[in-house]
Amino acid sequence: MNKQFDIPNGWCTKRISYLIKSMDAGVSVNSEDRKADLGEYGILKTSCVTSGVFNADENKVILTSEVKRARISPSCDKIIMSRMNTPALVGANAYVPKTINNLFLPDRLWLLTPKEGRVSMRWLAFVLGSPKYRSKLSSLATGTSNSMKNITKRDVNSLPVLLPPLPEQKAIADLLSTWDKAIEKTERLIQVKERRFRWLLRKLMSPTAVSSNSNYECLVMNGETESNLELSNHHSELENAVSKPRNTQNDAKWKKVKLGDVSEVAKKEKLHSLTGCFLITVKLHCVGIKRNDRSIPKLTKRGRPYFRHQSGDFLIGRQNFHNGGFGIVPSELDGGITSNAITCLLVDKSQLSKNFLFFQLSDPNYYKRIGHIMDGTGQKELSDKQILKLMVCLPDIRIQKQIANILSAAQYEIDLLKQLAEKYKTQKLGLMQKMLTGEWRIYPDIIMQYEQDHMDIKKQEPFKMLNFKNLDKLKQKLDSFRPLPPEIVSNLHEDLVLRWTYHSNAIEGNTLTLKETKVALEGITVGGKTMREHLEVINHREAIFFVEDLVKKNEGLSEWQVKSIHQLVLKNIDDKNAGVYRKTNAIISGADHVPPDALHVKSEMQSFMDWYKNEGARLHPVERAARVHADFVKIHPFVDGNGRTARLLMNLELMKSGFPPAVLPVDRRLEYYESLDIAHTKNDNEPFLRLISEIAVSGFDPYWHALRLRDEL
Repeated sequence: MNKQFDIPNGWCTKRISYLIKSMDAGVSVNSEDRKADLGEYGILKTSCVTSGVFNADENKVILTSEVKRARISPSCDKIIMSRMNTPALVGANAYVPKTINNLFLPDRLWLLTPKEGRVSMRWLAFVLGSPKYRSKLSSLATGTSNSMKNITKRDVNSLPVLLPPLPEQKAIADLLSTWDKAIEKTERLIQVKERRFRWLLRKLMSPTAVSSNSNYECLVMNGETESNLELSNHHSELENAVSKPRNTQNDAKWKKVKLGDVSEVAKKEKLHSLTGCFLITVKLHCVGIKRNDRSIPKLTKRGRPYFRHQSGDFLIGRQNFHNGGFGIVPSELDGGITSNAITCLLVDKSQLSKNFLFFQLSDPNYYKRIGHIMDGTGQKELSDKQILKLMVCLPDIRIQKQIANILSAAQYEIDLLKQLAEKYKTQKLGLMQKMLTGEWRIYPDIIMQYEQDHMDIKKQEPFKMLNFKNLDKLKQKLDSFRPLPPEIVSNLHEDLVLRWTYHSNAIEGNTLTLKETKVALEGITVGGKTMREHLEVINHREAIFFVEDLVKKNEGLSEWQVKSIHQLVLKNIDDKNAGVYRKTNAIISGADHVPPDALHVKSEMQSFMDWYKNEGARLHPVERAARVHADFVKIHPFVDGNGRTARLLMNLELMKSGFPPAVLPVDRRLEYYESLDIAHTKNDNEPFLRLISEIAVSGFDPYWHALRLRDEL
C-alpha cells in the first residue's frame, strides 16, 4: 500500500471516462403489461438492474407496431445502468453476462461499453454496485421531482476509481462472483421452497383438496412430514378428517366456527411507565412479530395506551389484518409492548392451535377479503367484535397440531435459507470493501495465472490488429464509393456467384471446371458430368441468394438459418438428410480431428450458438466469421455438405458487416484443410485466421478492378 496517496502498490486512480467508450440509452416504446414470450420482443424495465444482478425477466412485450423503433439490446460483457429513477435507485447497475437479441433498453437505461484492454466489466460492475459508489451516484442525481432523479454522462464519467491491473481485476471479479453464484443458487432454492410451501398450505388447509390416500402419501414421500411426528400412525384419521367437504352438516372432523367460539380478546393492564420497555410490531404479509427499534414509545394524555405481551400471544393488527398483519410473539420478544391498536387473542387450547390458526389466516384468499368489512371514515380497522365474528374451519385439535407442525417445519426451512442468503450478502459486502480498496490482495501466484492468459492473448494481438486495421481501412475505402452504380453491382454479383460456386464445390471434389460451372448455371447440361455435380452448382447458387436475403434482414445467426442453408445445399441430392442433424457418427477423411458423437450434436450446436451470441459478438467481424466456420466444421453436424455450409455461414457474417465474401480458392485446399485441423486438434486458430484474413483482403480486388482503383491501392 502506498501510504502517501493511500493507493495500493501497482494500482492507479483513473476516472470512469478512461474505462468506458460509450454510454448509450435505448428508446422507450409502447408495450403491453406482460412479459415477452418466446419469439416476441420486449422492452426492459428499470427494475431489471435494481437488485445489482441483471434480471432479463423484468421486461414488457413491445407492441408489434413499435418493434422497428426499438434499438440497443443488452450485450454480453457490458453494464446496464439506470440513468433515471427514484433517489435510492438512480445509478443502479448490473453486469450483462450474455447477449439477448429480443430485448431492448428504454431511454431510462444506459448500456456501458468498455474501452478494449482497459477494464474487466464484471469487476467494474462490482465497483459501481458497491454501497460507496451507489451513494455517490445517488448524490450526483438532480431533478425537480423528489420521486424521480437523473444522472448525467458527465457526472458518471468524472467518477474516480482505484484501478488494479487488468489481470488482478479479473481475479477479483472471479472471486466476488463466487458469492454471487452462492446467493443466486440460494435464492432460487428459496423460490422453489416457497412454491412448495404454498402448495402444502392449499393442500393441508383444504379438506376437499386432500381427498384420497395417495394425496397424503405424496406429502409424506416428499419429506414434508418428520419421522418424529409419527403421522403414519394417524394416517387414516387425517385422511378421514380432510376427505369431506367442510360446509356439510355431517362433517364431524372439520367444523366451521366463529373465532369467538374458540378464543377471546385478552384483557391487558395499561402500562403507566415505559422505562426499560421495547416496542414490537406486527409486520405485514404474514411475516409475523418483529422488534421495532426505530420508534420510541411515549405516554401522553391523549395518546394510545400501551400493553405488555408474553411469548406465544396471538396478535392482530386491526388496521392491517387485510394485509396479513397478524402473528405469534416469539420467545425472544417476550415482554414486548404494543399500543392498543393491536388485539391479543387468548385461544382455547383444547379446540384451537395458535399455529394452525396462523396458517389458516395466512391464505391470501382469506385475509385479503376482510378489507370490505373494516369500519372507519379515515384509517379503517377491524373492531374486536368483528375479529371474534370471523369464521374459521377447524379439524380435530390433534390434526390441527399435525398440520401446523408440517407447515412450521417447511417455513423454518425457508427461514434458514433466507438467513443463509443474507449471510452470503453480508460476506460479499465485507469482501467487496476489502478487495476493491486493495486492503486485501489476491495471492500473486493466482494473479500470475491471469497474467499468463493475458499474455497469450497479447501474443496474437499484433497480428490481429495489423490485419484487422488493414481490412477496416479497405472497407472504409469501399464504403466511400457506396452505393455502387447498378451496372457495377450486377457485374460483380454475376462474377461472385460463379467464382464462389465453382471454388466451394471444387474443394469438395466437384469436377466441373470454371467454364463448365458457368454453363451449368445457365441451365445447360455438361456432357460427361453427373447429375449430382449439376445439382451442386444450382443448389449453391440458391444458397447464395438465400444468404443475401439473410444479410438484408441483418439478424443474428440461428440454428434455423444453419439448417435452411444446408437444406438448400443438399436439395434433390439427399432430401432425407437435408437440414437434419446427423444421427450417425462421422469421420473426416485425412484429418486427425474426430467430430463429436451424434448424440452430442444438438447440445454442441446449442453451445455454438451461445458462443456466437456472447463471446463471438465481441470479436472483429473477420475473426468472428473465421471462428464460425472453424467451430461449425469441428462439430460436423450434418451427414454431408458441412464444408459448403460452413463457407456460406462464414460469408454471411462477413457480408452482414459490410465486407465482401471471402472466396477460398481450390488451389489453397491443402493449406485450408491443414489449418482447420490445427484449430480443431491443438485449439490454435491463428493459422486458419491468417488464411481467412488473406482471402478477405483479396475479396476487395474485384471491386477495385471494377472501380479502376487497383493502381491507387
